[in-house]
Amino acid sequence: MDADGNSEEPSLLVLVRFKTDLGHPYKVPESSISIPASLTRFGLSPVVNNLITSVNPYWESEPFDFLIKNELVRMWLEKFLLAKNISANFPNGSPLPITSTLEGNLDEKSRLYKDPSLHHVFLMNNLWYMAQKVKGDELRPIFGDGWLWKCNGKVQQQALPEI
Repeated sequence: MDADGNSEEPSLLVLVRFKTDLGHPYKVPESSISIPASLTRFGLSPVVNNLITSVNPYWESEPFDFLIKNELVRMWLEKFLLAKNISANFPNGSPLPITSTLEGNLDEKSRLYKDPSLHHVFLMNNLWYMAQKVKGDELRPIFGDGWLWKCNGKVQQQALPEI
């Protein structure tokens, strides 16, 4: 385990939603996110601090305790979920199903261009932007290198379309 409370082994991703009964300044966005299942309490705290910072830029980081089904999490998230027989994996093994929806929307929007070359440029530009945002951000461990590799492959497909 490293200093951030993460295991050194590759981990599954789990879909989580953080919530609290406390009011401002502890409110976080209600959307679900994926995180590595290898995180411990010490790895989960920075995730929550980043979520709070996204809503409140003046937030100062602090450690948190985490409850799942009214039990304190005191081990790797993956071990806790297995011990309590709780499933938190993505359906169909997809790390982020929202990316499929987003890519579908991009493909639909690209078809509004009458010129086929603009269709490809639109897709190439937007897919490249998505890959760059993930690559240079804390999202990389969530999406994984496999997703980046596939996304970059799609960018290359648009750059060199079949004639």
